[in-house]
Amino acid sequence: MDNASDYGSEDSRVLDRMAVKAPWLGFLLLVSLWGLSDPALLLRRLREHIQKFQESSSMNPGFGLSQGLVAVPKQGWLEQPLDPFNTSDRRTFLQRYWVNDRHRAGQDAPVFLHIGGEGSLGPGSVMAGHPVALAPAWGALVISLEHRFYGLSMPSGGLDMAQLRYLSSRHALADVASARQALSRLLNVSSSSPWICFGGSYAGSLATWTRLKFPHLVFAAVASSAPLSAVLDFYAYNEVVARSLSQVAIGGSQEVGGGPEVWRKEREREELRKAWPERGAA
Repeated sequence: MDNASDYGSEDSRVLDRMAVKAPWLGFLLLVSLWGLSDPALLLRRLREHIQKFQESSSMNPGFGLSQGLVAVPKQGWLEQPLDPFNTSDRRTFLQRYWVNDRHRAGQDAPVFLHIGGEGSLGPGSVMAGHPVALAPAWGALVISLEHRFYGLSMPSGGLDMAQLRYLSSRHALADVASARQALSRLLNVSSSSPWICFGGSYAGSLATWTRLKFPHLVFAAVASSAPLSAVLDFYAYNEVVARSLSQVAIGGSQEVGGGPEVWRKEREREELRKAWPERGAA
C-alpha cells in the first residue's frame, strides 16, 4: 500500500539501505520526516526499519558476535488450505515460517511460536524480540509464522477482491493450528513439549484466541498490547480511516476524510445520518 503515498517508494528504499549501512542515520531521517508524512505510514516504516536493523545486528559479526556464534535462521514453507472451512475447496497457498534452534534443549524443549501480524516476517523475527530473549533461559525452539496475505505468504491471485474473503482472523487462527501440528512433525518436536504463542497488537489477539480456541495445542499465550475488548464508539479507528481517505495521493481530500472532530461528536454524527439516511442504521 506504500504506493498510495508520496513516501514509500524511493525514500523507502533509501531507508532500507540505511538500515544495514547506517541504522541510526536512517532512524533520524525517519523522525525528521514525521511532520511531513502520514503518521500511520511512518510508524509502519519505522517498524520495518527496526526489524531490518535487528536482522542486521543479529547476523552481523561486526556487532560483537563471532561468526561461529551466530545461528542463521532457517526458512521453510507450509502448504496451507486457502479455505480450511470448505473441504471441497482444494486450493492451497504456501505460508512462510522461520526457525531459530540455537537454544533448543532437545526434543522435549518448549516451543515459542511468534505469530505474525499485518506485515511481512524476515529472519529477524526469530533473532530478536521477547520470545528470543526468553529462549536461552528455557532452552526453547523459536519459530515465527507469517500471516496469510502478507510478505511472501501470498495466495495465487494476490489481493484480488474475490480473494480477500479468505483474509480474516478466523482463517489466520486455522493457519496457526494447522502449522502447529505440521511443524511438530517436521521439526521432530515431542508431544510433551509445551507450545507458547507470542504476539503484539493484532497478533497478540491472535495469540490469545489461539490459546482460547485450541487449548489442546497451545499451553499458554503471551500477548502484548492486544486489543481484546470490543469498543462500541471506537472513534480512534475512524480517525485512522479519515486520515487515509484524506490522502491526496489516492484522490482523497480533507472534505472526504471529514476530520477527527466529526467522528468524536455525536451531533455531527447525527447530521451525517440525516445526510445519508440509507446509512442511518450503521
